[in-house]
Amino acid sequence: MDGPCKFKDMKRSVLCLTVIVFLLSACEKSGVEKPQLYAKYRAVEVKSDTPIDLNFDGQANTDLTKEIDGLEKIALYFDRTNGYTDIIWMEPQLNDGLLYDPLPIEYNGIDNIKYQPVKNLFTYVLQSNGTVLLSRTNVIATRHYTFSHPQRISIDQRTGNLYFEASQQFLTEKDGIVTVGIQAEYQPEKEYIPEY
Repeated sequence: MDGPCKFKDMKRSVLCLTVIVFLLSACEKSGVEKPQLYAKYRAVEVKSDTPIDLNFDGQANTDLTKEIDGLEKIALYFDRTNGYTDIIWMEPQLNDGLLYDPLPIEYNGIDNIKYQPVKNLFTYVLQSNGTVLLSRTNVIATRHYTFSHPQRISIDQRTGNLYFEASQQFLTEKDGIVTVGIQAEYQPEKEYIPEY
């Protein structure tokens, strides 16, 4: 009779252990919310780490939307189907010439600089900690990009807003070409269906 009792006790132990493991894994999963990405985000705030005068009005600002026309309309898109994110960003266009031409070393007082929206495509990986890692996909060797893209984007779990830090080269009247740090915040457009 020792054999059947031992088998029954072992079976009961395995069943108890299975239930405990299942309950623990259920508790773990319920405490971690997966970050949510939406298909489209609009810029809420774009700031530089130092005041800069890009529209040559004599007023330096850290709020770059006051310096670059159209910057407040930039957007960021996620395409889960193809695994891409697209950051629309403003690149300088000198004297209505070609985009991506290198900037002159100094401002001559008559150059007309306009900023044009440009697509920046990246592959992305969404991590469980609310970070999106980026890898550029469309670098073209003959283009001179002034925008140095972010390596990662952070998601605020509470608001759903996205944050990143990057840098960009600008032509200034006083200092010629300068590189400034940029902090950007984007807000999801809720009418779009979430990607995840």
